[in-house]
This record gives sequence, structure tokens and C-alpha cells, in this order.
Amino acid sequence: MDDFILFGKRKDDVKKELPLIKDFLAEHLELALKPVQLNRCLRGLPFLGYRIYPNRILLSPAGKRRFVRKFIAYERKWVNGEWSIETLVRHIEPLIEFTKLANASNFRKDVIQRYGVPY
Repeated sequence: MDDFILFGKRKDDVKKELPLIKDFLAEHLELALKPVQLNRCLRGLPFLGYRIYPNRILLSPAGKRRFVRKFIAYERKWVNGEWSIETLVRHIEPLIEFTKLANASNFRKDVIQRYGVPY
């Protein structure tokens, strides 16, 4: 089961598309939807480490904490000689990419500046 969000301007439009989406997921991907909830999201919707708003995506507080914790742990493993630079890059790249979907460039730069290893 994969997580799935559908946005629409009108509730009726979303309701109309749901049967088509359910059929497509079942027939082509062999997936089933969890119970459907129709909500407004003006206050944001927590989803997979993000907080999704109608016009922007932010990192959730838990997503930020997880990013910082992993970043520090990865840098430490490299500094301590447990990881090669290639291993560090292989782990850091997806971590950085996670933050790029959100409006988080200042947060990302701050963490790298604060905890990154100076070269």
C-alpha cells in the first residue's frame, strides 16, 4: 500500500474522479486505496515528513528533526573513518533531495553550515 493524496478545487470533482482512480490503481498497479477522507487543507496536511498546504510544501517538525539527526550521524561516520566519501555521498544525496521538495532551502543551508564538516 502506497500513500496517496488527491487535491481538487471542488469536492464534487474529487468525488467524481475517485472511482476512476480506484479502478486504475487496482487494474494497473494492483493497489487499493485506504479509506478516503475528504478535507480542506488550509492549515496544512501532514504527509510523509512534510506539511502540505494549498500553495506550498514545508518540512514537518518531525521531518526536520529526522533530517538533522541523520545528517549529523552520517557526517560523524565519515569523520570517524567508518564511511568513505562515496558512502557518505550515497547517503547524504537522498537526504538532501528530501528537503528540496519542500520550501526548505534556508533550513537546509543552516543545517549544512552548522553541522557539515569544513573542507
